[in-house]
Amino acid sequence: MTQPSANGVTYNREASITTDFGNTCVSLDNQGGAFIEQNGRQTALAAGVSIDLGNGESVRRDRNGTVLVSDTSAAGGTILTTLRENGSGVDVNARAQNVDLGGDLLGDERRRTLTNG
Repeated sequence: MTQPSANGVTYNREASITTDFGNTCVSLDNQGGAFIEQNGRQTALAAGVSIDLGNGESVRRDRNGTVLVSDTSAAGGTILTTLRENGSGVDVNARAQNVDLGGDLLGDERRRTLTNG
């Protein structure tokens, strides 16, 4: 994160999504650089490109620079995470449907079931 401004606002310099038990990481920085690191190998993600990451996971970079990571389970659960450059920072938006969320994702050991996003 950046240092707080005079009014206390901070920005994400970079946001990353880690999947597949840490074997895949998708990142977007506040300069517009998007990267995929999978099994120790890093690849730049160009605008207009979609990549199947395996195991129901895919990543797409729209022409406007937005990065979308989709993760679908065999049982039909989905998590769609959007990373978007926003001036000085990176915005992150995640939506889940038909999945159980818990642990680190929620910041504690409680579990919640999301059924309709």
